[in-house]
Formats: sequence, C-alpha cells, structure tokens
Amino acid sequence: MAKSVFALPERRVRQRRESVRSSVFASEDRLTVHDVAQRYGVSEWTVYRWVATKRLPCIKMSNRVIRFLLSDIEQYEKLHTSGRL
Repeated sequence: MAKSVFALPERRVRQRRESVRSSVFASEDRLTVHDVAQRYGVSEWTVYRWVATKRLPCIKMSNRVIRFLLSDIEQYEKLHTSGRL
C-alpha cells in the first residue's frame, strides 16, 4: 500500500491534538464543569442546570464543551456573596 504524501505520521497527529487540547481547552484561567462543581461542592449536573438557567456566566466552546473564565466566576462570587448560588 502506498503512503500518501500528505499524511502525517500518527505520532505528529497525536502530539498536535494534545497541544490543541492543552492550549484551547485547559487554560489556567478557564475552569471546567468539574472544577466549578468542586469549587462549590455540588454535582456536575447542578452546574449544568445553573448554566441552563443562566445563573453562571460561561463560554460554550461547542455543543458539548463548556468552560468558565476564572475572572467571571470570581466576579460572580463578589456579586452573590449571600451564601448559596
């Protein structure tokens, strides 16, 4: 079977995917649903409900990927210091 001239070696493809994931999806100033759930001591489903009812500001990276800016969460916490979210 002939190799395509345009095909990247599997290792390079894997490295490229990992670098994209680390730079786009796992930035230090972006929190995941899991991070926010741990921060508030609630389940991930509760965080999804808060997003659906617009209680928390978030960034929808795609239909399935949600991220929260740490600065937005901290600002939200300052505005809503009455205890529970």
